[in-house]
Amino acid sequence: MNHLIKTFIFSSIILLGSANLVSAAESGESSSSLDFLWKVINFVVLIAILYWFAKKPVTSAMKFSAENAKNQLDEARRAETKAIEEMKKMRETISELENETVATLEKAREEAQTEKDRILEEGKREIERMRKQAQFSIEQEYRKAEFQLRQWFASESIKLAEENVKQKMTSTRQNKLVKEYLDQLSKVDMQGEKELS
Repeated sequence: MNHLIKTFIFSSIILLGSANLVSAAESGESSSSLDFLWKVINFVVLIAILYWFAKKPVTSAMKFSAENAKNQLDEARRAETKAIEEMKKMRETISELENETVATLEKAREEAQTEKDRILEEGKREIERMRKQAQFSIEQEYRKAEFQLRQWFASESIKLAEENVKQKMTSTRQNKLVKEYLDQLSKVDMQGEKELS
């Protein structure tokens, strides 16, 4: 349907131009209007040809660019979602450790109070020992959890960075970097030969 409309418009322009040419020839008008008409027709034909041949490549290039941008955006969103989920898990783990620590301290206090009631002097010494031990254990568990968390975070950061570099480093970019490096080496060799001679 679209093709028929284009053909009709093009044919109409040619027919109108032909009618003007015939009337100009009969009335004896100057050839400047004829030249102008042919220039207009040539221009219209040129535009039609350019449109006909350039439409598909330009459209496909624009579609490819849009799809590529959409894919990159989707991937970034997935990475962000994954990072948020991992952060939630880490917070939950830390919260559980804090709850366990509170529960451990509470239990230690109850046991210490019971011991204190039975044997006052021995209970005081036992409470102090248990408090120090619980504090040390808590600090050790906290350090261990913090160390594991940092290791995990560093590992995930490295993975994300590697994926980012892999996405950005295409074969064309690699070839360009190799070519630039070889050009620099040849310049250094030329300078070295000049210095030797």
